[in-house]
Amino acid sequence: MTNPFIQNPPYVNQHLAKRLQSAISKYGSLVIGVDYDNTLQDYNSKYFYEDITSLVKKAKAKGHTICIWTANTQPTVVKMMLAYQGIPYDLFNNSPIMNERRKPHFNILLDDIAGLNEAYHTLNYVLGD
Repeated sequence: MTNPFIQNPPYVNQHLAKRLQSAISKYGSLVIGVDYDNTLQDYNSKYFYEDITSLVKKAKAKGHTICIWTANTQPTVVKMMLAYQGIPYDLFNNSPIMNERRKPHFNILLDDIAGLNEAYHTLNYVLGD
């Protein structure tokens, strides 16, 4: 099942792509925030979106930090589902860089209500094959 927020033809934000490539050059990897409900998994049907899960797996395989973020009231179930689907992550509802106001830092965020189409295609472009 593909995420309904992902549209074709792909839209790659070249300015964002350059910023991500610059961060990789400077720090060696990206911090990628990934929303759970309706981004990785459809909230109603419980199907996982193959396009998003594949991109997350690809990013992790290339050494990037994956931060799963969710407001789901059953975080233990979410973690079990991630493990069952083989979706790797480094942090859960946390980021390696936080400030005193608890604002998480991500180089890019995959989130159904925060420009998922643009973020998905741009990150996929930056990661390459």
